[in-house]
Amino acid sequence: MNSLIKLFTVGAVLSLAACSGQSLIDPNLDVNPNLETGRLEVMAVHGNAEGNAILPNASGEKEFDTDLGYHVRLSEAAINWRSLKLISSGQDAECVGGNDRTISLDHAENILGEDLVASLLSDSEVPLAAYCEYEISIAGTPAAIKFHEGEDHGGNSEPGMEHSFHLSGLWEKDAASGSFHIETAEPVVIQGHFHADEDGEIIAHPLHFHEGETEKAITFGNHYDEFLDGIDFAADDEATQTAKVAENIAAGLHQDGLAH
Repeated sequence: MNSLIKLFTVGAVLSLAACSGQSLIDPNLDVNPNLETGRLEVMAVHGNAEGNAILPNASGEKEFDTDLGYHVRLSEAAINWRSLKLISSGQDAECVGGNDRTISLDHAENILGEDLVASLLSDSEVPLAAYCEYEISIAGTPAAIKFHEGEDHGGNSEPGMEHSFHLSGLWEKDAASGSFHIETAEPVVIQGHFHADEDGEIIAHPLHFHEGETEKAITFGNHYDEFLDGIDFAADDEATQTAKVAENIAAGLHQDGLAH
């Protein structure tokens, strides 16, 4: 597979997985030692673009139609949450630089698992600072277990991955049909601003701890039924399909819920 590196910047996107529970402050970042710390839970949830669940068929596959009219039967699907960087600088006056925090996730989210059920990506110690922006890395984990065709991973299993994402299944449209197997080890990086609802308007708003608050949670979501949008299975080559999935994952990841 041709090497492909994509950097996608999305205004308000994302979702995440697994947990160490340790303080994992990046030693290369200038973190204020005078700041107290609190606990931040990072969660991930998946569903379709309409906010509904897709129930698996009798074979355990999830079926849906793409924007180009292809009917898809998804038999394997996972994205690998590698890390989340909380960025303490930004345009909001509450955000003061020097308190960035990088949280290691290293969790493969099994998209064939139950929809609309949040899973824990990380429970970590972070400085009690305000964070205006974030950066999520979807990337392979070293020495991860590779998916192999024909293996039964179970409906709720979350196998390790050496790939940033992995999708396989069958497609059909009119009289044509075929299979697909799309994966890459190259990272997908998504940058965005935390946001909140202010009088019915969604605005950029820091993720922060209120006075006396020492615990916080943030959830990121993805719309997996859009991962294959824009792909012409009958015409697009493997590199084109991979690039489009990477772009769709970046666009589909979003902050689920609002910072407060």
